[in-house]
Amino acid sequence: MHSTVLAGNRNDQSVFLSETHEAGLLKTALFTCELREDLGFAAPLLCIADELVRLATKDGIQLRTVFALSDPVYCGHEVASHGHVVLPAPLARRPLEINSLGKSYANLLAAIGFGHERELRLIVDTWDRLFAVLSPAVVVTDNSPVACLAARGRIPLFVTGSGFRAPPADIIAFPPIANAVESETNQILIRDVVNRILQSRGLRRIGNLPELFAGDGRAVFTVPQLDPYAACRNERLLEPCLNIKGPLAQVETPSVFVALPSTFSHLARIVRALERVGATISCYVPGPRSVGLTLLNEIGAHIFEARPLLNDVLSNAAVVLAASADVALSAYLAGRPQVLFRSDLETSIMASELEKRHAAIALEVTDAEKVTDAIRELMHNPSYDQSAREEARRVQAILASANPATLAATGCLELIKSHCSPSLAKNH
Repeated sequence: MHSTVLAGNRNDQSVFLSETHEAGLLKTALFTCELREDLGFAAPLLCIADELVRLATKDGIQLRTVFALSDPVYCGHEVASHGHVVLPAPLARRPLEINSLGKSYANLLAAIGFGHERELRLIVDTWDRLFAVLSPAVVVTDNSPVACLAARGRIPLFVTGSGFRAPPADIIAFPPIANAVESETNQILIRDVVNRILQSRGLRRIGNLPELFAGDGRAVFTVPQLDPYAACRNERLLEPCLNIKGPLAQVETPSVFVALPSTFSHLARIVRALERVGATISCYVPGPRSVGLTLLNEIGAHIFEARPLLNDVLSNAAVVLAASADVALSAYLAGRPQVLFRSDLETSIMASELEKRHAAIALEVTDAEKVTDAIRELMHNPSYDQSAREEARRVQAILASANPATLAATGCLELIKSHCSPSLAKNH
């Protein structure tokens, strides 16, 4: 006896460990997310997985979809509600906050162990053990460099994510945040560590570090205006997996939509600053109970228990307060001015670009006391709203009509169909 789960009918995860791949009938698609605390509002991985299930069912393919997430608890709850299996992603270190202008994606790699061969090899081995249990026909990654390394040359690899999280694979090195400064990380050293691991696995070496993200298929979800690699990217961009046709109608009442994790630094101070604004507050604050979350309740903020429909919450908010590149992108497409905390490397890059376009005010994570004045400035200075709406119109004019999740899922399905044996490694 063996049990299988047909795509589109996978609500009982208790059968997960009893499933087999007898006669190769059941295929597994593994979706990985190592360096993100949540799937954000764009959630390209979830959009692709849902669409892949639909396409596989249409083709009569038995498919199991599994997510390996850096936060399998708060992020995983929603993913599981869509019928996907959720597991923790192997990761030895949590990435550090990076704010220096000399930092690049290479600094993220160094922060999670890419500069230390023994440690990196142990993490890769952990992914190998997970692959051995799941036997994936395709690995779909979003900001998952170790999974990319582990799958390379052995399992069909589909690389996806935002412009920052899916950098071009054909550039010589990752550029720093500010083009005028010198990169702070020795990328040749990291590349050599990667190459020693590849060589020990019988695989071809990479010429440059960004080649790690080449994959057998790719889907980059962003708009040219916010692509940090726009000057050197030579591939098609897919629009973000968002149902936002901006600019949204203007909101006359003072209202703020807040999207911050409950564990965000200085959240309690931020809430006190929000209280002084004198506006209606709605918020999505995922994570465990915290002092900041309690204070939001006390000031009468409307707190969404589950991730809300982004189009709805943005339609009712005049200003957005966030610390996530995904939320910032959503607000940008909606034509909403925003206050954006420089919480990580990607968000720092986007904050600088949005501030330059007069569509946002960027704050450091420690600038909680500046939130009141920043939001009031956005509300009372009409030039911010005007700039944000003009930016949204420009973006809307260049967006394609094709469903980006369908295009990506189609690429994943093609890799699944072509997956026959480990001999794929000979092609890398």
